[in-house]
Amino acid sequence: MKNYAGIVHSFYLHNFANVCRHYEYMKACVFGLPVSTSWKHIRDLVDHRYFYDEYDPTLQEYVGRYTCGMCRNAVAEALLSVTG
Repeated sequence: MKNYAGIVHSFYLHNFANVCRHYEYMKACVFGLPVSTSWKHIRDLVDHRYFYDEYDPTLQEYVGRYTCGMCRNAVAEALLSVTG
């Protein structure tokens, strides 16, 4: 039984970390903020047709961006409902 508990525990920690990464990345894309993790490291968490990051030479950092205003509005509403 102890091994089963360890497997379940690591599964939930992994999912929680993914939720946090996804939230931070989407927030950066919606608000044009620097990203802490590039899309290359979280490929399975973000739909890159609509959200991506690119290097900003002015800030000398990778900054989140979006391609579709409708998708941005949907994500912004979801982020605000979680934080607000």
